[in-house]
Amino acid sequence: MTIGLSRRYTSYIGNILAPCILLSFLAAFVFYLPAECGEKISFSITNLLAIVLFQQLIAESLPPSDETPYIASFFTLIISLGCISVVATSIILKVHYGRHKKPVNAVINKYIVRGLGSFLGIYKDQKCTVMGSSQCFKRVHPSPVVITDITKKNNGVNPSEELKEIMADIRKFNEQIDERKKEEELLETWTDLASVLDRIMLILCMFIVFTASIVVTIKLIKR
Repeated sequence: MTIGLSRRYTSYIGNILAPCILLSFLAAFVFYLPAECGEKISFSITNLLAIVLFQQLIAESLPPSDETPYIASFFTLIISLGCISVVATSIILKVHYGRHKKPVNAVINKYIVRGLGSFLGIYKDQKCTVMGSSQCFKRVHPSPVVITDITKKNNGVNPSEELKEIMADIRKFNEQIDERKKEEELLETWTDLASVLDRIMLILCMFIVFTASIVVTIKLIKR
């Protein structure tokens, strides 16, 4: 007499696999949040702790076996993904809010910020054509005040002391505007880099979670 036994995989999928997949998608969606929200790192850490706690609860209900269950391997992958998301989020926030004194590397700026950023729809170049006219999202900066040589207009007569002080103040004001413009351009370049890294990590994590979920579900159904 032969007795055939089969595992009821529906209970594993509904009670173990589905919540784990939802938590893993939350770990990936942390990169969808903008850096300005201020809750990226706390959200990723909270989600990682939730995955670890859920894994500890499930480990007690799994039967002992010599082989590693597919669900255990899936939990290991998701926990690793959660740790990577915490580290990557910390790096991205450092890139976004760091006090950078040097500009982004020229190669990174060309191929990642401009090239890959334009492909992902994050970076908008100043040169573009819309409806046959040159229109695009341009970064507008205050233009410096144009200083003319007043002595030429006055036929070589030296201006008064008050006029000299006014011209000196205008030159100082222009220098401050130029410095502020350089700082804003430097900050915007690093901000664009952080946004591109966020989008890359979002796509990569979503691909890993989606692929792993399909593979584990198929393995459980076949067994």
